[in-house]
Amino acid sequence: MEKYLVFGPIVIFFVIFGIIIFAFLAFVGKLIIKSKNSFWKGDVVEKKYFQKKDDGKVEEFFSVVVQTEDSKELKVAVSKILWNNLKEGDKIEKRKGELFPRKV
Repeated sequence: MEKYLVFGPIVIFFVIFGIIIFAFLAFVGKLIIKSKNSFWKGDVVEKKYFQKKDDGKVEEFFSVVVQTEDSKELKVAVSKILWNNLKEGDKIEKRKGELFPRKV
């Protein structure tokens, strides 16, 4: 009986912790699958750059606004390399099965 009093809460803690970890991994997996299944093609309308300073560290964020062929406007995060190679008016596409867009 004493071992249930000692190990019971520990087991309950690890079960709850495991459920939380599983739910988080399932959510991340769902986001990745959703991103990989999306596809679009369009023109770069605007390039955006944002810088965040925190405790002496500088984080850079690069994105572009894309006007898709079906007249939707998307704000897409891109790498610094792609951002530097893009100009307004360039064609960009996100292929199905890939995580990131590419210049056409």
